[in-house]
Amino acid sequence: MDPETRRQALRIAARLAMPLSLWGCATTVAPPTPESPASPATADAGSIPPGQPVVSPPAPSARCTAPADPEHPTEAEARCCREQLASIIPDGGREVPSEVLGCCRTVATWLDQNARGTFGEGWPQRNTCCRALEWQGSLTCTPWGPPVPPSLEGERVTSRPVLPLDLREEAARLAPSVPRLPALRRMAVATWRGRMVNEYESAEVFEALAETLAQAGFARSVVDEVRGFSEEERRHGVLCGAVVTALGGEARAPGTARPSFPLHPDVEPLEAVLRNVLSVCCMSETVAVSLIAAEREEMPEGELRALLTGIWSDEVGHARFGWRLVTDLVPTLDEAARARLGLWLRVAFAHLETHELAHLPLDARPPEAGRALGLCRGDHARALFFDTVTEVIVPALEAVGLPARDAWTRRRALPLAA
Repeated sequence: MDPETRRQALRIAARLAMPLSLWGCATTVAPPTPESPASPATADAGSIPPGQPVVSPPAPSARCTAPADPEHPTEAEARCCREQLASIIPDGGREVPSEVLGCCRTVATWLDQNARGTFGEGWPQRNTCCRALEWQGSLTCTPWGPPVPPSLEGERVTSRPVLPLDLREEAARLAPSVPRLPALRRMAVATWRGRMVNEYESAEVFEALAETLAQAGFARSVVDEVRGFSEEERRHGVLCGAVVTALGGEARAPGTARPSFPLHPDVEPLEAVLRNVLSVCCMSETVAVSLIAAEREEMPEGELRALLTGIWSDEVGHARFGWRLVTDLVPTLDEAARARLGLWLRVAFAHLETHELAHLPLDARPPEAGRALGLCRGDHARALFFDTVTEVIVPALEAVGLPARDAWTRRRALPLAA
């Protein structure tokens, strides 16, 4: 990402966040001097994530049969292959015997379709297998779509299953023309499938946000505007699935567990709404606007860029809504409420950082040609993420009276100490 692309992305994000009275002011915050370390969840791409049904592994000597559907192996097939690889390839081993090369592909394919950028205990044979397969699919940038906001202690947050996602029929009708780059096909399919899932599932985030706005007594027009965002996110999911289809992949993915939307019963409804709007719109969607702007800037003209521009335009609207609401309402809060929001921001910033870094792996380093397919470098995207937080989001929150600079500096996951 060249410096001008970065500056352009930050200028666009800043226009959304800064109150009109501050436009043109040189309000900046220095980026963190030490490079922020990758979270443990992103340090080693390759584990079968926790929370899935446990399947008893076979004995190390067992031979695993080829998947019934090689493009969509089951978890049991992936676990069998992973165990077999562990018994044959030592940690740090550099050679893959030909008889287990198929198992490398099975595990990599399963992880590519199910891990969604979050990895737990690691897959020791990952690098060896990926080199043998010339695999790029698991190293993808998929940060779009706001996650469910975090919750403070005291609220019980449960997880619920999500049904498998199958957008093949809708996506087939919208498949755009995409550049033919066979060497990057697998990485591009994985990237756009991940975005498909993130975007489509984020529709539920906006549905829940609209419901909390209604319960807090906001005008019908405001509630309906946010419900419209939900429909836009579903359409984004279909459009991303259309790119998957155009690349020769299938626009479907298995379901996963998702946390419930937080209601923040420890505070009044208006303050609870502001917590969620800050997380969803002012943080996640502002970051999305910045990252997509940079990607769009580097993409050549064509049907794929036009599709990306449509998604980006909607994300701009989502972020702008949040900043408008926060700018109007935060100044009406008393000092105690603003102080509580400042404490909550520590958790929100930690949650944002964990989510974004999990979806921006440092190993994602596609060649320059990958720009034509919307592939990003993880290190460049991470740098832009940190710049967007420190140069756009933090100053804008400070401008409306929230102690965002302190919250970013002292960001931490729960439990939270005052």
